[in-house]
Amino acid sequence: MLSTGNNVRAARHSHLRLLDYNRRDVQATAELAFKLLAEYAKHPINLQPTKAFSPASIGKSYLHGWESLRFWSAVRFSRAIPRFCADRVFGGRTSAQHPKSANAVVYVDFLSMYPTVNSLMTCGSFSSRAKVRVNHCKTEIEQFLRGLTPEILFCQKTGNVSPRSWKLIPNGDLLPSRGKYSAASNDWQVALNYLYASDHARSEALWFSLPDVAASVLLTGKIPVIVDAFKLVPYRKLANLKSIRLGGEVGVNPLTQDLFRTVIEQRKSLPKRKELSKEDVDRLDKALKC
Repeated sequence: MLSTGNNVRAARHSHLRLLDYNRRDVQATAELAFKLLAEYAKHPINLQPTKAFSPASIGKSYLHGWESLRFWSAVRFSRAIPRFCADRVFGGRTSAQHPKSANAVVYVDFLSMYPTVNSLMTCGSFSSRAKVRVNHCKTEIEQFLRGLTPEILFCQKTGNVSPRSWKLIPNGDLLPSRGKYSAASNDWQVALNYLYASDHARSEALWFSLPDVAASVLLTGKIPVIVDAFKLVPYRKLANLKSIRLGGEVGVNPLTQDLFRTVIEQRKSLPKRKELSKEDVDRLDKALKC
């Protein structure tokens, strides 16, 4: 009987501890939710919190605040253009040139790599222009490739050449391609491969972006057989765009400022702003990074 009584008391004590834990868990979740909503309220956007599924949702709402999405809703392309642009995108990828071997390495990193690339490629201008032209530029691209050197890729003006799409017939060019490279996982992956078309068939021509083709030229020394090339050219600035404050703190005027460059510069200057607490600096840093 004594043993049974002890077991009952132990079980009761365990249940009480679980109840206390559950109450505290609910309280902690509520406290976190209130903090998160207070942080969310600092973004001057018209988006219901339950509809903010990702940072992309918030970014899109900032564009709504600029009123630049009115432009994108009015843009009309040939149906083929978005498909060609999608065909050339292979996403982020990594590779190991010397697997399972010890090598001396140097660790390098890029500061704000994605916004830097977008700024160099002048992608920000698309959100402040009234129209976009599709210009074919096969001759221009061929001339660029003939004079291509590694040093040219470090010139700031070269970035403006990057937003191009090229259709080429692969003939031993080193280009990204998708395939099932692992029998164990059977997953589709991306890797660099020497690609060939059957008898230089135009029907087997593929779309690629300038950085991928430029890398192939530098690695193989070969100029690919280009069938077609086009670039999207924004023109005529929208006059009714509005300024907006990122995170409620960092002002951006789309008529006079490059969004990507502004984000990079403001994020780097945050530690110098003495009027901000460390908590606010960390908060804004993360907001600008996203």
